[in-house]
Amino acid sequence: MAGGYLITGTESIFITAFIGLSTAGVYANYTLIINAVVSILARAMRGLIGSIGQITARENKDEAFELFKKIYKTTILVYFLISLGLIVLLNPFIKIWLGSNYLLEQQVVLIIALQFFVTGLQYPSYLFRTALGLYQKGKWSPIILMTVYLLGSFLLIPKFGVVGSALSIAIARLMSTTWVDPFLVFKSYFNKSCFRFIIRQYAIIICFIILEIFFVFSFLLKCSKARDWDKKEVSSK
Repeated sequence: MAGGYLITGTESIFITAFIGLSTAGVYANYTLIINAVVSILARAMRGLIGSIGQITARENKDEAFELFKKIYKTTILVYFLISLGLIVLLNPFIKIWLGSNYLLEQQVVLIIALQFFVTGLQYPSYLFRTALGLYQKGKWSPIILMTVYLLGSFLLIPKFGVVGSALSIAIARLMSTTWVDPFLVFKSYFNKSCFRFIIRQYAIIICFIILEIFFVFSFLLKCSKARDWDKKEVSSK
């Protein structure tokens, strides 16, 4: 997770440099909420490291693999539901908390939710890598993560603003920790090919993006119809 901390520390610097301090301050309100949710979930999931360590110590790889699949499925469900909740509730919460002047576009919220979901998917592999002590083998993962993020920031932030910043983080994770940790765990411990798992993981992310778009368009369509109905009622009065 070292790369994640580096990104968190440099993201506001890039946004300030390319867009401005005021936008960085508004975006910081969103990252504050996201980081709080991530922190709570991370603490809950780190509590599983002890159980994972006990199973892996017994060298019962079939039992360990079954536990991995259960944790992975639960993680997908939890992060998927919370991501949808963020899409619907994040902007309304910011509006109630700080006011409409501190809102960002819905596109930003979509990318933030995608970034949050992608981060969640890597946790099961990260927990097993930590429990197995595969630190040295994964030392180049944060370097790849940070390199891709820096390139993405320089290319995307000037063109797309805050959306580019959030998107560069999501792309960096997709090109690094999303496959590195599963590769290390599957190769070093499970003695299985991780190819199908990684392909399935990317397929899940693609499905999430499609559902995200469908969900948002349905939600916005309902909101638009509600506004039109309110306007008709006001005009009739």
